[in-house]
Amino acid sequence: MIKIGLLLPRSVIYPSINFDIVDGIRAGLLHERCEQTQIVTASIGIAAKNDEVYARCEQLLMDGADVVVAYVNPSTAEFIHPLFTASGKMLIVLDSGMHFPSAHKLSNAFFISAQGALCCRVSARLAVRSGTFVNAFTCSFYDAGYRTPLAFIDSLDRAGGSIAFNYITPLKRSEFSLEPLANHLQENPTHGVLAGFCGDMAEDFFKAGKKLDLFAKYTIWGSPYMTEELWLDKIPYPGGPMKTSVTWARSIDIPGNRAFMQALNKPGKANIFSVIAWEAAVLIAAASEDLTSEAATAKWAGNHFEGPRGKLFVNPDTNFVEAPVYIAEVNKQPENEYCRLDVLSEADCTEDERALLQANIKQFSGEVLNSWYNAYPCLDS
Repeated sequence: MIKIGLLLPRSVIYPSINFDIVDGIRAGLLHERCEQTQIVTASIGIAAKNDEVYARCEQLLMDGADVVVAYVNPSTAEFIHPLFTASGKMLIVLDSGMHFPSAHKLSNAFFISAQGALCCRVSARLAVRSGTFVNAFTCSFYDAGYRTPLAFIDSLDRAGGSIAFNYITPLKRSEFSLEPLANHLQENPTHGVLAGFCGDMAEDFFKAGKKLDLFAKYTIWGSPYMTEELWLDKIPYPGGPMKTSVTWARSIDIPGNRAFMQALNKPGKANIFSVIAWEAAVLIAAASEDLTSEAATAKWAGNHFEGPRGKLFVNPDTNFVEAPVYIAEVNKQPENEYCRLDVLSEADCTEDERALLQANIKQFSGEVLNSWYNAYPCLDS
């Protein structure tokens, strides 16, 4: 019997995130025929307080957890890592990819990331490749506290593009406006837009952009969390397409995703959080005979696995699971007035951008950077 400890976050904009993670790991274990398991959960709020996460994790290990799976940001993973080196157990970190991890490898921690910053980098590269060299950048006050701006702008700069205008929307939703952005674009009609929003803030962007006719007039590349499909299902089509890069979508037509969708999308609730939890189950199943740190590392590091996102590679130099990135577009659903996400192809510049992202991580390692501490997108009320 394998005992799995789950550290689960809370999010106002994704109120089902803890259920999604539990459903994903359970379905993944069942799919991998790893059924002799016990799952024990602990709540860690918005995953912001390291001491609280440490205490919950310590209790799970003391209660006999063979492995702990936690949705926390990378700095928290580094904070709690000594518990795992001391106990000889493994930590699997589920992460949005919107923080920068430590530049040095954690021996007893493996990371399954939703690759948020990497997707932003790919989108910026593709924007330049498509001919949009000069862009405006806009994001929510919330997203500005993560690595969305750096990922977009660094990639754009390296690809030969530039930012001519920056606009951060107000913190209060009641004050939300895209008028400054619209005014800039009206004066500079050849400029494109790079945008970073999530959840209800993405909904605000789509609705305000529709009123100002931005989507019909300009090329807009959005961050991956702008196109999370549970939100897109209820957002009216803004009058024109939006381009993006994502690490997963419902319509990716590969065996791993078909199995995932068959297992989890019957209630229509499959999302990126259940995807990375499913992939944690894949790793656990691969090392189910012995989950001690040495044995699990031998089973995971340097090996390939199949998941809903396609072929996964566990990089032995970083202990990060590397997954594909796909070019996608937000279009109108044929049966109603709402949005849908269409995957166009796998991005061929992913590995180049992954290497540049790793260079950014090393560049800023040890420096104090402004950031929110909670795990993206875990917001309190």
